[in-house]
Amino acid sequence: MSATLQNFFNIHAAPGDRVVDVVLMFRNSRYSGAAFLLALVAGYGVIWMYRRTEGEVSAFRRYLMAGLRILLVCILLLILMQPTLRVTTASHTRSG
Repeated sequence: MSATLQNFFNIHAAPGDRVVDVVLMFRNSRYSGAAFLLALVAGYGVIWMYRRTEGEVSAFRRYLMAGLRILLVCILLLILMQPTLRVTTASHTRSG
């Protein structure tokens, strides 16, 4: 996972240093259960709302719009969890 995060965020250490660890953390992780529950309730609400929609909209388009709205709610909840990328580096010093 560390190498994947390094490549995705283009993390390089300074000359003479090396990256030891890269960790994706959430500052508000104590609310992760509430955020998950809120995402489930919001997802159910969105699907219920789009199922009740009447008109000349095909089922595929309704479910596509519902899926995009659920994705947006999940992204907003993820942002509220305050993701933080922690990079640990180590430098090699010569003694002598």
